[in-house]
Amino acid sequence: MLMPATRKWQLGDSVRGYMSIPFALLIAIVVSWGCGAEDMGQKKPRVADDSWAAGLGQQERETILALIGDSDAGKSLRESDHLSETMLTPRLAEAAKRYVEASPGKTSYHVLFALRGCSPAVYREVPAPRRAMILCAALQNVRCLDDWGNLRTDGSHDGEAAIALLETGSAALPSLRPILADRSPGPLSVLVSTEASTLSRTYQYRRADFAYRYIMLILGRKPTFLPEPEQRDRLIADLQKELANKK
Repeated sequence: MLMPATRKWQLGDSVRGYMSIPFALLIAIVVSWGCGAEDMGQKKPRVADDSWAAGLGQQERETILALIGDSDAGKSLRESDHLSETMLTPRLAEAAKRYVEASPGKTSYHVLFALRGCSPAVYREVPAPRRAMILCAALQNVRCLDDWGNLRTDGSHDGEAAIALLETGSAALPSLRPILADRSPGPLSVLVSTEASTLSRTYQYRRADFAYRYIMLILGRKPTFLPEPEQRDRLIADLQKELANKK
């Protein structure tokens, strides 16, 4: 069922904290930490199949394309130039749904969250496996994992994107399993907090570490986070072996 009125996407409470920091300072800090903002001249994305845009006016189409551009550039939700200003009418929400269902990859990340924030009913109509594919593609492709929470030896925290992924349940497992092999860095920027950013480098977060946590939680188990990557690799290898034996 469509929402009767236009609603603006809202940043979660966990995201708003950085908004009090002067924007120019944020950009300088983020660049200095090697976590984004190098695409200041971001190009408009090219979308091969535009059937999702049927019936939309040019301005409506540009709203969705701007979100696609942020995702294609590897931006986190916090870095987006457009998400916080996005408003979805019922017609635009349906177009967003058509796009994410037809393109369940990294370019749908911000469009999916626009739906989640502005049109929850339409968001829930997107099949869980599709949502999981989009979120896992983002987990592998965003420059910084600011939307995913943090990992600590004394208790980890799940961010907005992690919560959305966990909501898909076992439907996420096929998309998560390959990320267990992804040892590429998964840094956090100071847009989260200086402490979280420092922790991500001290512990050398990898994308595999986040995938391990989410799979364990989906399986109903308590994930363990150990300080050394080599220690975590042993846990990940055990989980990979277990999942392979379940085929």
